[in-house]
Amino acid sequence: MTSAELRTKRREMAQRRRRIIFNNDGDDLGADGAHTPEGLLEVRTTALLDSHVDAIFYYSSHGMKLLYRDGPFGRLYRITPRQGGPFVQFAENYRRLVGTYDRDALEVMVETCHAYGKEVFYSNRMNDCHDSFFPWHIYDIKLRHPEYILSTKEEVERHGYKFPDVRSYWSALNFELPEVRGLVVEALGEVCRSYDIDGIELDFLRAPVYFPPTIEGKPVDGRHIELMSELMRRIRSTTEEEGLRRGRPILLAARCPSDLELSLSVGLDVETWLREGLIDILIVGRFVQFTMPVKPLIDLAHRYDVPAYPMVANCGYKNRGGGLQPSGAPFLPNSADPLMYRGDAMVLFSEGADGVYTFNFFEPGLSLWWELGDPEKLAGMNKDYVWDYLPSHRGKGDLLWELRLSERRPPLKVTARGCEPIPLMVGEDLASPPPEGRRRLLCLRVYMSDLTPEHRLSFRLNGQALPDALDRRGGWLELHPPAELFRVGENLLQAVLETPAGEEPEIDEVRLEVRYPPAGSN
Repeated sequence: MTSAELRTKRREMAQRRRRIIFNNDGDDLGADGAHTPEGLLEVRTTALLDSHVDAIFYYSSHGMKLLYRDGPFGRLYRITPRQGGPFVQFAENYRRLVGTYDRDALEVMVETCHAYGKEVFYSNRMNDCHDSFFPWHIYDIKLRHPEYILSTKEEVERHGYKFPDVRSYWSALNFELPEVRGLVVEALGEVCRSYDIDGIELDFLRAPVYFPPTIEGKPVDGRHIELMSELMRRIRSTTEEEGLRRGRPILLAARCPSDLELSLSVGLDVETWLREGLIDILIVGRFVQFTMPVKPLIDLAHRYDVPAYPMVANCGYKNRGGGLQPSGAPFLPNSADPLMYRGDAMVLFSEGADGVYTFNFFEPGLSLWWELGDPEKLAGMNKDYVWDYLPSHRGKGDLLWELRLSERRPPLKVTARGCEPIPLMVGEDLASPPPEGRRRLLCLRVYMSDLTPEHRLSFRLNGQALPDALDRRGGWLELHPPAELFRVGENLLQAVLETPAGEEPEIDEVRLEVRYPPAGSN
């Protein structure tokens, strides 16, 4: 295979179908019974083998043979098991798995997933900083080489920095140092030589602290950006060399923030990586406390023929409206709410996503794994579209970590002059005919704090006046806009306080409920 043939094949592989990419953080190795291949797979994988999951990105470091060898991977990523943390159990299950079956966690995953036609990427946390907050998580290299890290635990304690303040991430490796960057390249090269993986995910959101200015609360400069881009070129060169050696390409995926400027502020020049062909897949992550539009980044990736997979989630929704739904039923935990996941997935597909990506979501028994990868199926299912983003919350010149500190988007005060337009994203044509045998019901719910019976409000959707809202349980207002007023994409909701009375009310939540009951039902 020539270099040209390798790159042609790599482009073909990059475009394969991935309805859902499942990121597995490797904690399955710590489960009871994970010392056998069947036991390990049963924790998170077996149930998904016939689902929409077409690729698994596996952060398997603590269950890999390389961790226990004296090579670059072990030197960079080894953690000595300490009491109080999960690594004692990780190490024990690893020892029994390899001792009995001569396969480590990543080998088990690759063998099984390939048998079912699924991809496996090794997911590499580019600068994991869990050891800043969990003493038992400390990487051995940081004890041997304290000069490699950006701060000290003593500095954090002296100033009282707390998570998620970036200054509390004292254990971050300093990527200014050629020794650090060199170890990363060598470690990833060792992975490529040792496993039949389909690719490597470079997870830049674990954690986006790479250079001294970031931990000081400042943007990096051009020199830092070029150092990181040069690191990407070296990693690409390494994967190409190993791909030629084995006769099959090794893809590169990068997980980055959902905003180009925010990425640049910490040294990640995503557009250059796309333009130079340094990555094959773009994972659009969510790192701040609210969801910013992802369409601009998806469009940019497609301009360079790179597929984009944004993270699907519950839109940062935190139920500020209290403990009950408007119906009086309790809210489901965010991690298990299928209505919001379906709504978010529909929005992402409408914005051009090639598939969706899950992170910190490990509930293999949920029906969502057989739903989220198919927008045609989702279109006829019950779902909620939830407000989560306010444009004024994202100011020009913001830094990634400033937004990380902020509490998602704030509530919105409504005055006699109105309020900032509320963007509500919708992922389907609500005016189109519903699926056969079904009808479509729409209910727009708005939760308001400090609302009194004396307050009278008017609402407009996309510039059109809405019928008066019904006052419901506990501050929830219920509106029933005509379906024709909604459009696919952004919908702007505005409220005006027509009759002031005491404290001005605030909008805390907006949720559009889309339901598809059987035709003829009540």
